[in-house]
Amino acid sequence: MAKAKNISLPDDVMERLDKESKALGLNRSAYISMALNQKWQNDEAIKALTSLSKFADKVDAVDQ
Repeated sequence: MAKAKNISLPDDVMERLDKESKALGLNRSAYISMALNQKWQNDEAIKALTSLSKFADKVDAVDQ
């Protein structure tokens, strides 16, 4: 379910949003939703890599 919300964005951000969303054939809402979901996926990947790195460090410590 989608809910309408008003947000304020700087003019330069709005111009870029309009340009990029138009290039992909999306409306502003769809573009923002897509961008946020992609950002959250990237954040989760970074968290997973950080956890994996810490795990690898622990394995290396045990091997030594």
